[in-house]
Amino acid sequence: MNVTHDLIAAVTGPGWKFGLSRILINDENVGVVFIAGSEEPYAYFTVQNISTSRGTGNTEDGAITWRRRGSSCQYKLAKCKINTETLTGWWEAALEPEPEPVVETVELPEPDEAVPDGSAAVVMEWVGDDVERARAALDFENEGKQRVGLTADLEKMLAAEELL
Repeated sequence: MNVTHDLIAAVTGPGWKFGLSRILINDENVGVVFIAGSEEPYAYFTVQNISTSRGTGNTEDGAITWRRRGSSCQYKLAKCKINTETLTGWWEAALEPEPEPVVETVELPEPDEAVPDGSAAVVMEWVGDDVERARAALDFENEGKQRVGLTADLEKMLAAEELL
């Protein structure tokens, strides 16, 4: 990206106003507004007109205007805390698409046999120390009888397993 203007300016847009902001404009007459403390552009706009001291543009929400309040930050003697290259990098990073989230699906193996349809003690004896059987028994309980004591015991077992 070729930034042609890096200005300190007072900027007003649709529903917002900042006394001092940084405006970057590239060679395609596209600009961004950065506000203090942010590494992401506050607003994107298309330049309508620009002069040495002021300019106008359009955002998706409406018109913006700016009036220059300081040196161009592209000059080596300008006392800008963040250089043009850093802001340009933040602008480019904001334009990159968000990476697709990686969704992992974990298929649990089927237990060797069905959950017994007996007392809570019978079910817990069948589960033993087997986490997969505990998951199967909990699913079975949640779909059927929903015995509070058995459900709590199975949930504790699975929670303890997740902490290890």
